Amino acid sequence: MVSHVYAKKGTYNVTLTAAKKNGKKPSDAPAIQITVSDKGTTAMFTSKTTVQAGEIVSFNSTSVDADEYTWDFGDGIQTNLTQPVSPVQTHVYSQNGTYVVSLTAFSQNRGVSSTYTSTITVVGGTGDNQVMAMLAGQWKLSSHVLVHTFNGSPVATCPNIGNIPYSTTTFTSNAKIEVRPSSSGSGVINTYDGDGNVKSNGSYVIKNATQLSTWTHPTLQADGTGTLILNSGVSPIAGNNAWTITTLNATTLVLTYNYKDVNKTGFNGATCTPANQNVTGTEVIVETVTYTKL
Repeated sequence: MVSHVYAKKGTYNVTLTAAKKNGKKPSDAPAIQITVSDKGTTAMFTSKTTVQAGEIVSFNSTSVDADEYTWDFGDGIQTNLTQPVSPVQTHVYSQNGTYVVSLTAFSQNRGVSSTYTSTITVVGGTGDNQVMAMLAGQWKLSSHVLVHTFNGSPVATCPNIGNIPYSTTTFTSNAKIEVRPSSSGSGVINTYDGDGNVKSNGSYVIKNATQLSTWTHPTLQADGTGTLILNSGVSPIAGNNAWTITTLNATTLVLTYNYKDVNKTGFNGATCTPANQNVTGTEVIVETVTYTKL
């Protein structure tokens, strides 16, 4: 007797060829067909049932005979519906309420699927958790403005103190950022182009309820053109200065960076007044970035 395990579903022809014995060859057995179907899968997951807004929630699949998964967290956020994802996921809810979480588990080659749902209740968060909750999600850049002055006048060539490059253009089409908490008080910022492709990764760190010590999401590119439309998010002056959260609510995020040096020295060239000498004055940098929640 011989046993065999089929790895994939399908129809298979099974034949038995007899060997000679005592110089005589017996008749071969007739071929038979075996149809192998998916053995099926059962979706299931575990998680907390009550969490705080801003809390990082873990969802762990305990599905049986599953090879691929998709998740729907009930707040409009889903994992990629066409690509395999991990059976373990984390998610942050930004608003209080009750959400229905859904896991769809697939057998090999997505031949059979099973869906399991569970309800999670989100209550009000406090402190860093509340800031994390409100930051979490997808945002579109509405405006980015940087004002750089010396003694009250826009910085140009007189004096030469180093102009700070920036872009005033905005996100085009469906380009966006997605803020995802990864640990208490900090997280990652994914930047997407208009086609939904991840272009770069940044990060943020909460300093307190009104300030971010880090907020970076590097250059974003527009839809397939390669045009640079954002090179912001990095504080223009190195040091311990922080981004101030000027506005943070369900629809709008406004971050402001302020820098002031009352003893800034620059050089006046031949076309400046007075010419060909160092001058000292007050340098002020104010950078404002505004986002709209998607």
